[in-house]
Amino acid sequence: MIKTTDSPLPQRCLFSFISIILLFVWGTTMLSASVSEPAEEVDRLPKIVALGDMHGDYVPYEALMRDAGLIDGDGNWSGDDTIFVQTGDIPDRGPDTRKIIESLQKLEKQAPLSGGKVIPMVGNHEAMNVYRDLRYVHPGEFTAFASEDSEKLRADYFAAKREAIEAAFRDQQPDMTSDEIKEKWLENMPPGKLEHAIHWSPSGYIGKWVARNRVVYKIGGYLFAHGGYSREYSRFTLDEMNTAASEALRTQDRSRESILRDTLGPLWYRGNVRGRPDTKDFNASHEIAQVLKTYDATHIIVGHTRNEKGIRVSRGGRLIQIDTGASAVYGGVPSYLRIENGEFFAHTLSDVTRLNIAEVKIR
Repeated sequence: MIKTTDSPLPQRCLFSFISIILLFVWGTTMLSASVSEPAEEVDRLPKIVALGDMHGDYVPYEALMRDAGLIDGDGNWSGDDTIFVQTGDIPDRGPDTRKIIESLQKLEKQAPLSGGKVIPMVGNHEAMNVYRDLRYVHPGEFTAFASEDSEKLRADYFAAKREAIEAAFRDQQPDMTSDEIKEKWLENMPPGKLEHAIHWSPSGYIGKWVARNRVVYKIGGYLFAHGGYSREYSRFTLDEMNTAASEALRTQDRSRESILRDTLGPLWYRGNVRGRPDTKDFNASHEIAQVLKTYDATHIIVGHTRNEKGIRVSRGGRLIQIDTGASAVYGGVPSYLRIENGEFFAHTLSDVTRLNIAEVKIR
């Protein structure tokens, strides 16, 4: 078990939403042992395209992917040898999560046929869906899984779990009748919600996919994460963090100490962008310099912390924010980052800007 300064990473904690779909199909779906790329000369790297948080909105996702030349009119890979990184937070707040995920799963298989690569990463919202924190799930995300069998599934599940369901409701309202409980349960369990739980569980086709994805990744001198890299977690290798996250996802570890929930961990950390004003003698630029030295890198590229006006460069050109609030719920400027021949370009659907990135040599 590896530990940060304050907490273990991770502790096993089994939490399951539906007892009939407990963990039973893992076999050999283990994360690859090697997840970081060796540093390469920038002129030898293929083109890299990075896309931030999409939050369930397929319209800007498709438009940006087509603008970047990564998909054709039929949604198939057309990016040749491009490396495409999506930094997480596909789900929640919008109705199209399933559609975006299934697009990425298809592109993952297609891209290598032309020398390309698709790297879907884990954001805090992917993790939340796996360990069943559904506070931000859009109703349309449940509807996307509904089928003609949904009513029967709901009825069968309620019948099988009626005693436990009634006991849970009566813990809160002792005078509720059985009919009132059933009506309230059906209201809280719309068609598709049980299927959503099944597919996002560690044995479901989405849950297994998320558990195989990375929380940190390096291409040449470029470090990617959803939230960021804290000095506490930079004590660990990229492999160690990815393995810990994969294990936590497979066990639905929702403990506060889990890498999936730790505010210093790569899914939630905002210190690279905002600093840590409540931490004495903390300097974000110094932390970033330390992280880059540790991983033999030149730049950190993150999502998670929005800048609705567009892609933002800060910390002496070493930090690049690519969450631009592209989903309609935020009303930001849909954008993607392109890195080519060592130069950085911020793209919107109507413009492209060469970013003024500081020249930082690999240490």
